[in-house]
Amino acid sequence: MNILDAVDAASLRKDIPQFRAGDELKIPVRVIEGNKSRLQVFQGIVIGRQGD
Repeated sequence: MNILDAVDAASLRKDIPQFRAGDELKIPVRVIEGNKSRLQVFQGIVIGRQGD
């Protein structure tokens, strides 16, 4: 394993559930506006995945 692979492996999240094309996802994203923050939920259907 080279150094770049080690850095990539260390930065990847392990808690992402499995999903595939055709699945519907709801992804909460923290949005910070000034001194306030809120959760904005993005929802959509997966049409494809890159690198699989």
